[in-house]
Amino acid sequence: IGDAIGHAGGQIQNLAGDAVMAVFGLEEPTPGGDGRAAVESGRRMIAAFQAVGDRWEQLHGVTTGIGVGVHVGAVMESDLGPPTLRRPTLVGDTVNVAARLCHRARAGEVLFSSEVATQLGDGERQDIIALPNFSLRGRAAPVRIYCVPAPERLDAPLP
Repeated sequence: IGDAIGHAGGQIQNLAGDAVMAVFGLEEPTPGGDGRAAVESGRRMIAAFQAVGDRWEQLHGVTTGIGVGVHVGAVMESDLGPPTLRRPTLVGDTVNVAARLCHRARAGEVLFSSEVATQLGDGERQDIIALPNFSLRGRAAPVRIYCVPAPERLDAPLP
């Protein structure tokens, strides 16, 4: 996961349980757009995790995968936590939206906001689909979201 993030120009900001918070463009903007880099990183993470998921299924009978949520916008870096466990982290609406998209993403999916979609080139839009707007706690208006679906869902018939 770290290699996929680093390859796209990002850095891991925080780890919590099975979640990873990565940031792109914190020091300086990522060439081509921070959202574009984050979506590419998400694609790479999902591909890299496939071997792990296959091994867990073979050894333990557990079917698993990862989903990725991406949003772009302003963030604030701050040290949070009690004095003995104070750590730098990112806070703000951008972080909250990305985290909620991540929680909604199914295994093999990259979910992202319309702000991210505007940074994608035509070639990168071929396999994305628009989803219904997503209502988020703490936001007055729903967020327009898009998805890079898991490859097996692209060929699946609609219900």
